[in-house]
Amino acid sequence: MFIRILAVVLTIAATAVLAQDFDALARSRRNIRDLEQSRYHQHQQRLAKVLTPNQRFYDVTSYTLNISIFPDNELINGSVSISAGSLVENLASVDLDLLSNMVVDSVLQDGVALGFTHQGEILNAVLNRSYGVGENFTITVYYRGNPRNIGLGSWRWSSHSGVPIISTLSEPFGSPAWWPCKDDPADKADSVFLNIEVPDNMVVASNGLLQSVTGTPSGRAIYAWETHYPISNYLVSLAVTNYAQFNDWYVSANGDSMELVYYVYPEHLTAAMEDFSVTDQMISAFAGFFGEYPFLNEKYGMAVFPWGGAMEHQTMTSYGAGLITGGHTFDWINAHELAHQWFGDLITMKRWSHIWLNEGFASYSEALWVEHLRGLAAYHSYVNSQDPGHFNGALFVEDSLNESALFSNTVYDKGSWALHMLRGVMGDSLFFASLRNYVADPATAFGNALTEDFRDICEATSGMDLDWYFEQWVYHPGRPNYQYDWYTDGSGPYQTTVSLRQITSLIYTMPLQIRLSGAGWDSTVVVWDSTDFQQFRFATPLAVTNVAIDPDRWVLKNINRVVGIGAPAVAESYFLGQNYPNPFNPSTKITFTAPPGEDVRITVFDLLGQNVAKVFDGPGTGELQELVWNGSNDKGLPVSSGIYFYRLEAGKYVEIRKMVLLR
Repeated sequence: MFIRILAVVLTIAATAVLAQDFDALARSRRNIRDLEQSRYHQHQQRLAKVLTPNQRFYDVTSYTLNISIFPDNELINGSVSISAGSLVENLASVDLDLLSNMVVDSVLQDGVALGFTHQGEILNAVLNRSYGVGENFTITVYYRGNPRNIGLGSWRWSSHSGVPIISTLSEPFGSPAWWPCKDDPADKADSVFLNIEVPDNMVVASNGLLQSVTGTPSGRAIYAWETHYPISNYLVSLAVTNYAQFNDWYVSANGDSMELVYYVYPEHLTAAMEDFSVTDQMISAFAGFFGEYPFLNEKYGMAVFPWGGAMEHQTMTSYGAGLITGGHTFDWINAHELAHQWFGDLITMKRWSHIWLNEGFASYSEALWVEHLRGLAAYHSYVNSQDPGHFNGALFVEDSLNESALFSNTVYDKGSWALHMLRGVMGDSLFFASLRNYVADPATAFGNALTEDFRDICEATSGMDLDWYFEQWVYHPGRPNYQYDWYTDGSGPYQTTVSLRQITSLIYTMPLQIRLSGAGWDSTVVVWDSTDFQQFRFATPLAVTNVAIDPDRWVLKNINRVVGIGAPAVAESYFLGQNYPNPFNPSTKITFTAPPGEDVRITVFDLLGQNVAKVFDGPGTGELQELVWNGSNDKGLPVSSGIYFYRLEAGKYVEIRKMVLLR
């Protein structure tokens, strides 16, 4: 782990690093994502998914879906009631999204038929009067048809073991394939009521809490589900078949119990009970990382459906039937979809271009689950398995209609790396505090976010300026390409010079570990690299036999050693002496040399990498210069006893040394 500046810490014995091979898991992840991509291409759609001007004029507050499903005929019919409030004066009509193959029989308001048109994918209903700002209204659309299976699988008629199964997956643009709605992830309904009628030998799994199951004289059953947490329309789901059901419980840190409900094919029951047995532990782990499970008053559930992957429907994840093995083979998918309950469901990206806020966070949570189980070394191995060596495009998806880009491994795995690297930049305490603040912030919790909202919360939590980080890692494609070389001179103390060059068009600013090692020892320092060429010089009492750049892989990069890229003469014109006395109290002297006119800055940092004091900011003279640090911070207050580090920065040259203050 590292933060802005860490000093050289010598260790007498080399530390053994746990090595974990995640290659097989990485292949599994890529295979499933490739399958999802192929399914998309089979059902590709190009809808002009921008809000109509009218849709910006009202805010949905609730939906009530009354739908009858007829598997034998592959038809549905019913109604959807939409309650909304006007955001403008004189709102006279509303636009809803509904695909053109669905037949609209009528639109009613207060029992009176409204005029409507259904052209293309837009259903426009003329309200019974004009509504002013803040006025509420409810309309009900009566419709029927055979929903189209578009996108990733908005509505699917399928079967298992000869039994019908109906399932939905509306992300990103599939909701209007089976129900009229305002198809905008940023307009969350405060509540959704689902009354779903099916043959009485079938079970309906959906969002929220099951209120009742009511039989009808015609041998059918009505399942009444409802959720009272804000929810985006694409997270509303149905899964219907002859499910076997089993339950478990999650107990929060405060002692509150929440039911876990699982709907699985009867033929998978035993295997599913084993696979899902870790879910309560996952919820507990993520509650520790992010804050309490956000839908504690309802449930967490999973319903098996016929798909290659899984989908984070709010409080009811849809989980691919092929993932049930009884051997915990796909626990990483379980963890991924569960994490979406925080990142994607509680906080939903405001626009699809920012989908990495959903998928990157969930992919990173896979690594956090591994860390929770097996420690930091396994965490690093897992993150490393998420790097295929190349990512196409930037995390920010310029063309939000390009579903292939929205669900690419760039969004998933580079998104995970972006959080991993941010953790390295900020340090554990500030990084996880930022995640918890992001989850708890009233501006984002149960609402929507853009990348800038997350960035601002990280900055407010840490006090850091992070614009540079998000600009280069979210909005730009690629990764840094480093070349390095090193040499050592002297015979004790030894002077080691490390030269580092970037050969990418975008010059990245990133902290980099530099690990020096020799016979029976190693030491690590973190430097900030921010130019096309820099040199770093280190003094060690023991001989250096090897130098490794970013050995723990905190930075997504390409790197190779190129002998001779740094000339000794560059380093020889700079010098940073060991402070004297050391240890010291109350003051110590620091000597340095830099070329005439070179801008020089000498700063003191503590063990946490936090800036303590600026000792010098001025030009070099080419001669030996001497400074005095009196053990006070920039506010003039004395600092406590401990280990501190002082750093010389002059152009592209950086050198760091350690000192000890004893009060």
